Amino acid sequence: MQRAGRGWARAAIDTADRLLERREPGVARRLEPRERRTESAAAVLFVLVAGLLLARSDDPWPSALTIAGLVATYATLGEIRLQLGPGLVGPTQLAFIPLLFLAPPLAVPALVAVGELIGELRAIAARRAHPERALVALADSWYSVGPAVVIALFAPDRSWGVVVLALAAQFATDFAVSSAREWFGAGIPPGRLAPVMGLIHVVDALLTPVGVLVVLASDGHPAAFVLVLGPAVLLAAIGHERATRIERELELGRAYRRSAGELQHAYGRIGEAVASRLDRSELERLLVTATVGALQADRARLSEEEPAADGALSVPLPGQRERLTVERAARPFDADERELLERLAAQAAASLENLELHELMRKSEAEQRAVLEGVSEAIFAEDASGAVVYANATAVRLLGAPPDPRRLQLADEDGVAVAAERLPGRRALAGERPRPLVVRYEDDRWARVKASPVLDEQGEARLAITVIEDITELKQAERAQRFLADSARALGASLELEETLPAVARLAVPEIADGCELHVLGERELQRLAAEPAPSADAALAARIHEVVRTGLPHLRDDAIVVPMRAPARIVGAIALTGSRRAFGPQELALAEQLGLHAGAVVDTARLYRTRSAIAQTLQASLLPPVLPEIGALESAALYRAAGEGYEVGGDFYDVFSTGASQWFAVIGDVCGKGAEAAAVTALARYTLRAAVVQHRSPARMLHWLNDAMLRQRTGAIRFATIACVRFDLDGDGVTATVSCGGHPTPRILRGTGSVEEVGVPGTLLGALPEIRLEERSVRLAGGDALVLYTDGLTEAGSPRRVWTPAQLDAAVAARRGGSAQEIVERLAQEALRGEPPRDDLALLAMKVR
Repeated sequence: MQRAGRGWARAAIDTADRLLERREPGVARRLEPRERRTESAAAVLFVLVAGLLLARSDDPWPSALTIAGLVATYATLGEIRLQLGPGLVGPTQLAFIPLLFLAPPLAVPALVAVGELIGELRAIAARRAHPERALVALADSWYSVGPAVVIALFAPDRSWGVVVLALAAQFATDFAVSSAREWFGAGIPPGRLAPVMGLIHVVDALLTPVGVLVVLASDGHPAAFVLVLGPAVLLAAIGHERATRIERELELGRAYRRSAGELQHAYGRIGEAVASRLDRSELERLLVTATVGALQADRARLSEEEPAADGALSVPLPGQRERLTVERAARPFDADERELLERLAAQAAASLENLELHELMRKSEAEQRAVLEGVSEAIFAEDASGAVVYANATAVRLLGAPPDPRRLQLADEDGVAVAAERLPGRRALAGERPRPLVVRYEDDRWARVKASPVLDEQGEARLAITVIEDITELKQAERAQRFLADSARALGASLELEETLPAVARLAVPEIADGCELHVLGERELQRLAAEPAPSADAALAARIHEVVRTGLPHLRDDAIVVPMRAPARIVGAIALTGSRRAFGPQELALAEQLGLHAGAVVDTARLYRTRSAIAQTLQASLLPPVLPEIGALESAALYRAAGEGYEVGGDFYDVFSTGASQWFAVIGDVCGKGAEAAAVTALARYTLRAAVVQHRSPARMLHWLNDAMLRQRTGAIRFATIACVRFDLDGDGVTATVSCGGHPTPRILRGTGSVEEVGVPGTLLGALPEIRLEERSVRLAGGDALVLYTDGLTEAGSPRRVWTPAQLDAAVAARRGGSAQEIVERLAQEALRGEPPRDDLALLAMKVR
């Protein structure tokens, strides 16, 4: 059977259109070197195998006329080629089967080769094939070797089993040899070749029964094999008709592609120019010319009118108002030509739409370019080599001409130089997704550099678009806010102006200025409390500072800023910033005014604090005895530690007074709350007890008297107090202490032996209830014994982490054995506070028998 050429095997893998157009194998061309080597090797091997089989053949030969007829019939059938799927097939199986059974089987490969060569020589003589095609014809004969060997082995058996076995050997040999030829000659794997070979083998299998019947008929008449010529002629007629139709289709297809190519070329030329009516007219003229050539028409036109002449063919342009009309007088247009005209009309419509689209794209590109040129950010594009292929006007001003990012001297936020490889654009070209980079350049200018890649079809970065956004104002505002926050922390760290204002001056230099002075308005004159790095000797600046304090108006010049320190209701000072290496502007002035507001508020608050602290200290001192009285038999000592900042009056108090040389009273108390109301209750308690002792010598009766007075004086919220009152009676043998507690912690007695005793009953706090329970306890004190009174500020000094239990309190008191009264109170306070400020007011009173 005639096989498709090697070009067809490759074309089977490509599009069906290419296969149809090249249905005549590419035989006129010379074989490629690789093909030539493969076909030569296959042909030589076949000649050797066919010769060897022919030499071993000992079967009788039929008449020479029969052999010649069989070979001629094979050659004739080989020239009949039918288009089937992606390849060509011929009905040579009709002659091959009789050749297998009527000629000596081992001679069949040689006879098939002769038939193949006869058919090929005719094409070579007509210059439709290159002489090298003879090699292909010999190589195509390999398929006959397998069945020839099978028939020789089973001769003279002509059963259907032998036929099927021979057919299987034919297909196996054909596929194996064809696969090897295509693999070594064109690099086509067997898997891609199998569909083409399968179609050929199906046709061969269908024609095999006809060939077998011819063999059977030859038993009665030797020339019966010529019967296959009838079906062959019918197949040839069908093949010719189909070939003619395909040729027509291909011709129309070539005409369409040629016309479409001309239109596309025309559109490409027009697209380079600015679109206008003349451009569309030129495209329409080329469209008409291409249509006339493609359909071999007399004339063609584009119009919105329906054709009126006979023999005219007209189709609308999709999406357009015009129609494409052609006319021809020689013969009418057929359906295929109408289809071609419709395809040409569709291509023409696409070309016209592309022209319109090109104009829209040109306008859009112009608008985009105008937008890019108008933005304030620098935008440029780099190709894979790092060369800048586009830069807007801002980028050109920044990068120079021609634009080059390496011209910029960049540094990151830490001041480290930024190499070109670290820029986001270079990293985007390297396949990364870079994060924006903040850099500094050109005398304290700041920018945010960001880039994104433009990817090709393979996902590789072919361009990097970089945007440089100037964020100098943002960074200056950020730095200003950071400075204000730092200065606010420095100002709020303390209310001592001698500490905070110099700290602010150190922050200002060199962050926002080269020099900074802070002046505060005192009672009589302006005082300079801070200067960095050194006080200025500029008389004009000093005069301007006094002027700003007087008027409250800021002053700005290139090298100096003076702003007032503003308190809510007055000017409390001024801040002067100087710049020997920088120029100041409105932004720096606004920052300085913010600083002036912060500093003014702190100065005003510090003064208020000092005033309130002085008042509180004065009032606190008035509520405590300035010194304890001298008592012959008793040694006394007291200690007071106020909680907080010292600008509020505390609620703890103590007092020592007498009714005579042999009777003394010691009082310690804790009033609820702080401030003026607590001070009023403290004063009431202290002076009421001093008055009560005139009528009542009993500590319990004195506390009842005080509770009644507190209830009478109450006008608002309940203000209660806890108080311990002790009466000391001195006689020649020692001292008797009588204790009564109104809700207060019970005192401790430190004996001279080191033991500690609790004395008294806590009782009911004072000032809250009209009915209270108070008890008295008396105890004898010997020489060296000490009575310790205290408030809860002692036991709860470490609250909430450390709160003394009664046992811990006793242990702390016992540790003070042998100490003086002053040492007792001081050491107890030290142990309780451990160097920390008190969380609550703390009062201690110690009375030790001499």
